[in-house]
Amino acid sequence: MYLRSNNVATYLQERWKLAPVEADFAERLLQGFSINDIADKLSMTRNTVRWYSKQVMRKIDVNGQNDLIITLMNDISSIVTLKR
Repeated sequence: MYLRSNNVATYLQERWKLAPVEADFAERLLQGFSINDIADKLSMTRNTVRWYSKQVMRKIDVNGQNDLIITLMNDISSIVTLKR
């Protein structure tokens, strides 16, 4: 799978009015990273990443991480293409 858009985080930031760090978090979540992995990659504590997760869920109006992932995957499906 590859993205026609070179920057999913920018798309999510513009589409959902996310702060840059929130969009970066959301993109990494979509890539399959865990909260712990995201905390390590962004040099943040797990609690800070959890706080960003809650902020993103509030802005997108979902009630859990699974709903967040499903909503974002459905949203970006228009800019994702399967590579053959």
